[in-house]
Amino acid sequence: MIGSRPRLLIGTIVAACVVLAATLTVAAELFIRRFDAIETAQNRQKAEQILRALEADLNQLAISTRDYGQWDQAYQFIHRPSQQFVDVNFSPYNLASMEVDMVAILDHDGQLVFSAELLEGQRKLRYPAPPELLQLFAHLREEPGDWRHRKPVERIVDSSRGPMAFSIVEINRSNETDPTGALLLFVRHFDADEIARIAQTSQLDVTMTRLSGDGLAKAKLPDAVRRWLNDPEAPEVFSWNVDDERTISYALLRDIHGQPVSLLSAPSTREIATLGRRTTLLLIGAIGLVIIACAGLLTLLIVRLQQSWERQVATEQRHRQTLDHVGEHDSLTELPNRVYLRTRLPQLLQEAAGNSRPLSLLYVDLDHFKHINDSRNHGAGDQLLKIVAQRLESATGPADLVIRSGGDEFVVVAPLLENMLEIRALATRLLASLREPIALNDATLAMTASIGVAVYPHDGTDAEALLKHADMALYRAKELGRDNFQLFDAKMNTELSEHVVIEQALRRAIGTEQIYLEFQPLVDLQTGMLTSFEALARWRHPELGVIAPGRFIPVAEKSGLIVPLGDQILCTVIQQLHDWQSAGVPLVPVAVNVAPLQFERTDFPTRCHELALQHQLDPKWLSFEVTESAWLQNSNKSVVMIDTLRHEGSKVYLDDFGTGFSNLSYLKHLPIDAVKIDQAFVRNITADPSDAAIVRGVLAMAKQLGIDTIAEGIETVEQLECLREMGCHRGQGYYFSKPIPTEQCRALLEGMGDLQRFTETLKMRAFEGVANSTHSPAA
Repeated sequence: MIGSRPRLLIGTIVAACVVLAATLTVAAELFIRRFDAIETAQNRQKAEQILRALEADLNQLAISTRDYGQWDQAYQFIHRPSQQFVDVNFSPYNLASMEVDMVAILDHDGQLVFSAELLEGQRKLRYPAPPELLQLFAHLREEPGDWRHRKPVERIVDSSRGPMAFSIVEINRSNETDPTGALLLFVRHFDADEIARIAQTSQLDVTMTRLSGDGLAKAKLPDAVRRWLNDPEAPEVFSWNVDDERTISYALLRDIHGQPVSLLSAPSTREIATLGRRTTLLLIGAIGLVIIACAGLLTLLIVRLQQSWERQVATEQRHRQTLDHVGEHDSLTELPNRVYLRTRLPQLLQEAAGNSRPLSLLYVDLDHFKHINDSRNHGAGDQLLKIVAQRLESATGPADLVIRSGGDEFVVVAPLLENMLEIRALATRLLASLREPIALNDATLAMTASIGVAVYPHDGTDAEALLKHADMALYRAKELGRDNFQLFDAKMNTELSEHVVIEQALRRAIGTEQIYLEFQPLVDLQTGMLTSFEALARWRHPELGVIAPGRFIPVAEKSGLIVPLGDQILCTVIQQLHDWQSAGVPLVPVAVNVAPLQFERTDFPTRCHELALQHQLDPKWLSFEVTESAWLQNSNKSVVMIDTLRHEGSKVYLDDFGTGFSNLSYLKHLPIDAVKIDQAFVRNITADPSDAAIVRGVLAMAKQLGIDTIAEGIETVEQLECLREMGCHRGQGYYFSKPIPTEQCRALLEGMGDLQRFTETLKMRAFEGVANSTHSPAA
C-alpha cells in the first residue's frame, strides 16, 4: 500500500497532523474548563465539609440532651423537683464541658420548671434564663412532629444575640417505658468557640457572617453571592472565585422556619485551576513535539501495523469471549463475580426505573464458615461453597441473578418481585435451602446463613447504596443470632453513626483513667458471707459523662477493642489485689470477664501468669468468667487455655449459662469450676414455673458433676429464699449490693472479721447494711 501511493499516504499523515493540532487546541480548552469544574466541585465539597463539621459538633449536643433526658434521675426530678439535682447536673462546669449555654425544663403543660443561662466568659449561671430567649422555643411543643425529625444542623433559631442551636428531648425513664410529656432543652450559641470547633473539625479557616436583621445589608458580599442568597431554589452551598488565585466556599444556615440566619465561609487557593492550566500547556507543547517526531515513523510503521492488526483480529475475536467469561465469573462456583455485578447491577436498576418496578438485593453470608475450614480443610470448604451456589440457584427464579462476591458471601438480585411478601418469601426460601443437611465426604454438615435485604428504590437508587444498606441489614441479622434475614431500616444508619462515635472515643479512652472498675460482691447464699467480687468495667467520658456498659462493651467486641480493654481490666484487677495484699487487707478472689477475642488473638494464660508473677500475687485470687461463645468459636484452643488457667490455681466460671447454644448435657464436657445462671431465669423464678424448672435442672446437673453454682441478678428476698431452697451455692445482685467503687470494697474486706461473729440469721442483713452504707447516688 505504501509503495503504490506514497504521496497520498504522506499527505494523509500531514493532514492528520493538522487536524490533530486543531483537536489538541480544542481539547486544551476543554481540559482547562474541566479543571475549573473540578475545582468548583471541590470548593462546594469544602462548604459541605463545613456543614458536616457543624453537624458532627451539634450531634454531641443531641447526645448530651438525650443522655440527660432519658435518665431516671431526670424523670424523678419532673415528679419531685429538687435543687440538689440542679446543682449536681447543671453546674457551670457541667454545662461548659458539654458546650451548653442555656438549659430549660418544661413540664407536660408547657410550664417552665427550671431554666438557667451560662454567662459568657464566666463560670456563673443566671437564673432563670432570659425570657426573650425562652420565648424563641415556645412553639416547639405545638409542633412535636417537626423538630423531632430534624437534623441537628436544622435545629437553629435566631435571636438578638445571634443564631443559636438547640436540642430538645422528652424526659423519660432510662428504659423509655414512661414518657412524662416534659421537655429538656439544651441551647448553644454560635459564638467564637463554636466557629473554632467547626474550623478545627473541617480543617478550614471558617468565619461566620450574620444575615438576619440588617446583617445582610451590612455584609460585604460579592454580587454573585448575593444573587445566590436571593435565589430560593439555590443549593445550600456555593463557591465564588475572587481572582485567578483565590476562591471562597460558602455554606448557608437557615433557622427552623427556613429563613437564612448565617453564612459560613472559608477561603482557599485555586491550586487545581492553576495546576490544570500549567499542565495543559506543557502537555500540548510536549505532544506537538512528539507529533512532529512521530509523523515520519508512522509512515514506516503503518504497513506493519496493518498486517499485524489483521492477524490479531481473528485471534482476539476467538479469545475475547473466553477472557470476558473468566474475568467476570468465579472459577470455583462458575457463578458471576463482583466484577460482573458492578457492570450488570446498574443496568438492572436502569431497567427497573424504566418499568417502575422494585428490585431486591439480598446479601447472603454463611454462618461460621471459618469453623469448617479450620476444623476440616480448605478443600472441604470449597466443596461446600459449590453446593451452596447450586442451592442458591435452585431456590431462585430464572430472572434472578446469583453472584459470588467473595469468600463465603453471595449476592442475589431479584428484579421481578412485585411486593414485600414475595421478597420475604424469597429470603425464607434461600434460608430453608441452606438449612438442609449437606453430605460432605464422610460427614453430614448443618449450615445456616444470614441475609440482609435492600430494595430499590426505597432503600437506595444506585448500586453502591443498595449494597451498603444490604450489608448493614446483614450485620443486623448476625447481631440477632444468625440464621435469619433482616430488611434494611433507616435507623441502621443512625446506629452506625453512633457506633462510630463511641468506637472513636473508646479507642482514645483505653489506657487512660477514663476506664475504671467497680466490683459487685458474690455471697454464699446459705451463710450470707462475702465470697468473692466480680470486676466490672466502667467508662466516664470527659464530655459525655458516664457511658453505660451496654453501650460501649458491644462496640468494643465488634471493633476488636475488647482485647486492649480486657487487658487493661486484667492489669487493674491484679494491681488492686496486690495493693490490698501489701496493705494487709484480707483478700477474696476477683472474677474477670474474658472475651472470646482475647483467647483467639492473645496467649491469655501466659499474660495472666506474667502479671501475677510481676505483682507477686497467687493466681488463686483470680477467677475468670467465660461465655459460651468462647467455646463455640474455637473450642479446642479455649479448652487448652482454660485448662492452663486452672492448672495455675485460678477458677473458671461459665457465664450467662442458658442464653446461648448450650444445654444441660453440655456441662459435662466443659473444664469449669462453676456455672453462672443468667438473670433472665432468676428474674421470674418465683412466678414462672418454666424458669424455676430450668434453674432446678441446672442445679441438679451441676451437683452431680461437682460444679459450683452462682445465680445472677438476685433482687428480692423471695428470689433468695427460692434459690436457697433449691440448693444454689452463691449469688449476686442488687438485693445484696450494686457494683461499688474500690474504696468500699476495701471497707467490706476489712469488715469481714466482724461479720463472722454474727449469727447466721443476722449475717445476710449485716452484709447488706455494710454494702448499702457505701453506695453513692450514682452507683
